[in-house]
Amino acid sequence: MTFTDTGLDVTFIVNNYWNPASFNGFKIWDVDGTLGDFTASIASSNMAGLTASNIRYDQNNIWVNWQGLSFNTATRVSFNITAAAVPEPATWALMLTGLGLTGLSLRRRARGASALA
Repeated sequence: MTFTDTGLDVTFIVNNYWNPASFNGFKIWDVDGTLGDFTASIASSNMAGLTASNIRYDQNNIWVNWQGLSFNTATRVSFNITAAAVPEPATWALMLTGLGLTGLSLRRRARGASALA
């Protein structure tokens, strides 16, 4: 297996056949939950029978299930792994400023309404 910043390449070095068990593959996970959400898809493959249904993912895990698939030393599979965009600090600052101004205007409106009553 070779990991890159945007993917994973799997090259098989032996000939074999995966067991037909319910799950027979590998799992990649974010141990401490510090990565953003990510998705995975098949970029390229010469493995017969491998489809998108063999890949499952959620916000912190990717499961690749080789169940019932066969491979040899010429088999190669590449996956695209895409992480969700992380907001930039300027975006956060703008959002917090907007929320602060909204709160201030609501507070002034509430004070003005109580002064009239």
